[in-house]
Formats: sequence, C-alpha cells, structure tokens
Amino acid sequence: MSLSVFNLLLSHYLILGAYGLIGTPSFSHPPLATRGRCRFASASSDDPPVTQPRAPPPPPPPLQTKALPVMLAGGLFLFGSSVDKRDRAFADEVLSLAQDALRMDPAVSMELGQGVEAGGVYASSRSTATDGAGREVDQIALQFQVEGGNAWAQAVAYGVRYETTGNSNNDVRLVSLQVANMDATMSGTASNVAVPFYQ
Repeated sequence: MSLSVFNLLLSHYLILGAYGLIGTPSFSHPPLATRGRCRFASASSDDPPVTQPRAPPPPPPPLQTKALPVMLAGGLFLFGSSVDKRDRAFADEVLSLAQDALRMDPAVSMELGQGVEAGGVYASSRSTATDGAGREVDQIALQFQVEGGNAWAQAVAYGVRYETTGNSNNDVRLVSLQVANMDATMSGTASNVAVPFYQ
C-alpha cells in the first residue's frame, strides 16, 4: 500500500471517529481530553478573543439520567422542576452552546435533520470544582430533549463557567456533548458530538 493511500484511509478513519460513526460509546460522560474547549457558534462579535489555552476542566458532576419511560411519561413535569432556579441562566447558556454544536455536526444533521433545538431538561447536576490550573469553576451537566428533528432524541451536555475579571459576563464553555435517538437510548449507547476546541 502506497503512503498516499495509507494517509487517505487514516484521514477518513479519524473523521468518522470524530463524528461518532465508529463505535457506540456509553451514554456516561466520556473521559475529558487534556485541553480546554471553547464557546463557539453562539459567541457574539463583542466577545473578547480567546488567546490563552485553558487548563483541563474537572470531571463532570455525577448525573442521574432519567430512563426512557420516565422521560416519555413525565417530560412536562421534569421540564419544570429539573433545574434549580438559581442555575437556570447557567443552564440556558450551556443549552445554547449545545444546540449550536448539534446543528454544526454533520452526523447529527444526517440522522435527525436540520434545525434541531435544545428542548426541555430532564435532569441536571451542578457543583463547583477545581480545574487543572487550580482555578475554581462552576460546572453543570444536563440531560435534555432534542426537538425539531426527524426522530425523538435526547442529549447530555457538560459545561463549565469561569469567573472573569473586569467583565460582568462569566465565561461559559461547552466541554462535552453526547446525543442518542430512541434506539440508542434503549440500548444504553450514545454518540459523541464534535465540540470545537482551541489549542
């Protein structure tokens, strides 16, 4: 096999792996890479540019996800009670970033269609932890419905919030995101959604 053909096959394998088309990872949070990940599509032109790499974020807080029958039967009740009032603004920012990531991922668009939205939250977990640089960060994990697609789906997002100096707006970042349709939920599997990161 020539070197050019090998490189071509390797690049295709890496692309398929990045979009979760190879393998079916567990719906539990995947191990976090040792690199920071940034907010992206929803950031406005007024946001300050990112020039410094982030330290590795802490592991996500434990999240007790809801079973499929509970989600289907009690969705409306869960949507109104799953996120504490003091955490709703934080959760909304993470959901907005998650929605952008879902829409940007070609594998998600192929499976669920265009224009999907982050819907109601089934379950959430919030805590404060220390990142790899010793900085204290707020963190939240959210299990939520994915709306507007061709089929029912749910997702789990993990986000962190850094306090910023000299700025009234805290720095919220999406760290990881997984999505599962009904079949994958029933089998306890999910696919990782590509989340852009900066070096």
